[in-house]
Amino acid sequence: TNYGKNRSGTQRCKCNECGHTYTLNPKNRAYPDEVRNQAIKTYYSGGYLDVIYPGRHVRNMRNKSDTFTVEGGNADLRHYIPVLARRSRCFARTLETLQAVVEVFVGAYNRFGAAKHAYRQRRPTGGFPFALVDFL
Repeated sequence: TNYGKNRSGTQRCKCNECGHTYTLNPKNRAYPDEVRNQAIKTYYSGGYLDVIYPGRHVRNMRNKSDTFTVEGGNADLRHYIPVLARRSRCFARTLETLQAVVEVFVGAYNRFGAAKHAYRQRRPTGGFPFALVDFL
Protein backbone atom coordinates (compact mmCIF):
# COMPACT_ATOMS: atom_id res chain seq x y z
CA THR A 1 0.00 0.00 0.00
CA ASN A 2 1.31 3.49 -0.81
CA TYR A 3 2.13 5.39 2.36
CA GLY A 4 3.20 8.91 1.33
CA LYS A 5 6.69 10.08 0.51
CA ASN A 6 9.85 10.37 2.58
CA ARG A 7 11.93 13.58 2.93
CA SER A 8 13.79 12.99 -0.31
CA GLY A 9 10.51 12.60 -2.22
CA THR A 10 10.77 8.83 -2.75
CA GLN A 11 7.53 6.83 -2.54
CA ARG A 12 7.07 4.97 0.78
CA CYS A 13 5.00 1.82 1.12
CA LYS A 14 3.45 0.05 4.10
CA CYS A 15 3.13 -3.72 4.47
CA ASN A 16 -0.52 -4.72 4.97
CA GLU A 17 0.48 -7.72 7.13
CA CYS A 18 3.03 -6.33 9.60
CA GLY A 19 2.64 -2.54 9.16
CA HIS A 20 6.36 -2.03 8.39
CA THR A 21 7.12 0.98 6.16
CA TYR A 22 9.74 0.67 3.44
CA THR A 23 11.01 2.33 0.24
CA LEU A 24 10.80 0.43 -3.03
CA ASN A 25 14.05 1.77 -4.52
CA PRO A 26 16.17 3.14 -1.66
CA LYS A 27 19.06 5.41 -2.61
CA ASN A 28 22.58 4.15 -2.02
CA ARG A 29 24.22 6.63 0.35
CA ALA A 30 27.39 4.60 0.93
CA TYR A 31 30.82 6.04 0.26
CA PRO A 32 32.51 4.90 -2.97
CA ASP A 33 34.77 1.87 -2.52
CA GLU A 34 37.97 3.86 -3.16
CA VAL A 35 37.09 6.39 -0.41
CA ARG A 36 36.18 3.59 1.99
CA ASN A 37 39.44 1.72 1.26
CA GLN A 38 41.47 4.93 1.74
CA ALA A 39 39.82 5.49 5.14
CA ILE A 40 40.54 1.92 6.22
CA LYS A 41 44.21 2.21 5.14
CA THR A 42 44.57 5.51 7.00
CA TYR A 43 43.02 4.02 10.14
CA TYR A 44 45.17 0.88 10.17
CA SER A 45 48.39 2.72 9.29
CA GLY A 46 48.03 4.82 12.45
CA GLY A 47 48.83 8.02 10.56
CA TYR A 48 46.18 9.96 12.44
CA LEU A 49 47.99 9.32 15.73
CA ASP A 50 50.68 11.87 14.77
CA VAL A 51 48.12 14.66 14.36
CA ILE A 52 48.20 17.01 17.35
CA TYR A 53 45.35 19.45 17.71
CA PRO A 54 45.90 22.72 19.59
CA GLY A 55 44.35 23.15 23.01
CA ARG A 56 43.97 21.07 26.12
CA HIS A 57 43.71 17.29 25.72
CA VAL A 58 42.02 15.02 28.24
CA ARG A 59 41.93 11.28 27.72
CA ASN A 60 38.76 9.55 28.79
CA MET A 61 40.12 6.78 30.98
CA ARG A 62 37.15 6.46 33.31
CA ASN A 63 33.73 5.67 31.91
CA LYS A 64 30.95 7.12 29.77
CA SER A 65 30.37 10.12 32.03
CA ASP A 66 32.70 12.28 29.90
CA THR A 67 30.83 11.27 26.75
CA PHE A 68 27.58 12.17 28.49
CA THR A 69 28.98 15.62 29.35
CA VAL A 70 30.15 16.24 25.77
CA GLU A 71 26.79 15.13 24.35
CA GLY A 72 25.07 17.50 26.80
CA GLY A 73 27.21 20.37 25.55
CA ASN A 74 26.43 19.44 21.95
CA ALA A 75 22.72 19.37 22.76
CA ASP A 76 22.99 22.83 24.33
CA LEU A 77 24.74 24.15 21.20
CA ARG A 78 22.02 22.74 18.96
CA HIS A 79 19.27 24.04 21.26
CA TYR A 80 20.49 27.62 21.69
CA ILE A 81 22.04 28.18 18.23
CA PRO A 82 19.50 27.38 15.49
CA VAL A 83 22.21 27.33 12.80
CA LEU A 84 23.68 24.21 14.44
CA ALA A 85 20.36 22.44 14.93
CA ARG A 86 19.88 19.28 12.96
CA ARG A 87 17.52 19.48 10.00
CA SER A 88 17.63 23.22 10.28
CA ARG A 89 16.84 25.32 7.25
CA CYS A 90 18.66 28.39 8.54
CA PHE A 91 22.37 28.86 7.98
CA ALA A 92 25.13 31.35 8.66
CA ARG A 93 25.96 33.40 5.58
CA THR A 94 29.66 33.57 6.48
CA LEU A 95 32.04 31.54 8.59
CA GLU A 96 32.89 34.71 10.55
CA THR A 97 29.24 35.09 11.57
CA LEU A 98 29.12 31.51 12.82
CA GLN A 99 32.40 31.96 14.71
CA ALA A 100 31.10 35.14 16.37
CA VAL A 101 27.86 33.43 17.43
CA VAL A 102 29.74 30.44 18.85
CA GLU A 103 32.19 32.73 20.70
CA VAL A 104 29.33 34.62 22.37
CA PHE A 105 27.66 31.32 23.30
CA VAL A 106 30.87 29.78 24.68
CA GLY A 107 31.54 32.86 26.82
CA ALA A 108 28.01 32.77 28.25
CA TYR A 109 28.19 28.98 28.68
CA ASN A 110 31.47 29.25 30.62
CA ARG A 111 30.11 32.02 32.87
CA PHE A 112 26.99 29.92 33.48
CA GLY A 113 29.13 26.86 34.32
CA ALA A 114 31.28 28.85 36.77
CA ALA A 115 28.20 30.31 38.47
CA LYS A 116 26.58 26.87 38.64
CA HIS A 117 29.74 25.39 40.18
CA ALA A 118 29.97 28.20 42.76
CA TYR A 119 26.28 27.81 43.62
CA ARG A 120 26.68 24.04 44.09
CA GLN A 121 29.58 24.63 46.46
CA ARG A 122 27.22 26.54 48.75
CA ARG A 123 24.07 24.46 48.17
CA PRO A 124 24.82 20.92 46.96
CA THR A 125 21.17 19.98 46.36
CA GLY A 126 18.27 21.59 44.57
CA GLY A 127 17.83 23.63 41.41
CA PHE A 128 19.41 26.86 40.30
CA PRO A 129 17.83 30.32 40.55
CA PHE A 130 19.35 31.19 37.14
CA ALA A 131 19.61 29.77 33.63
CA LEU A 132 22.02 29.91 30.72
CA VAL A 133 20.07 32.68 29.00
CA ASP A 134 20.74 34.93 32.03
CA PHE A 135 24.42 35.00 31.00
CA LEU A 136 23.94 36.09 27.39
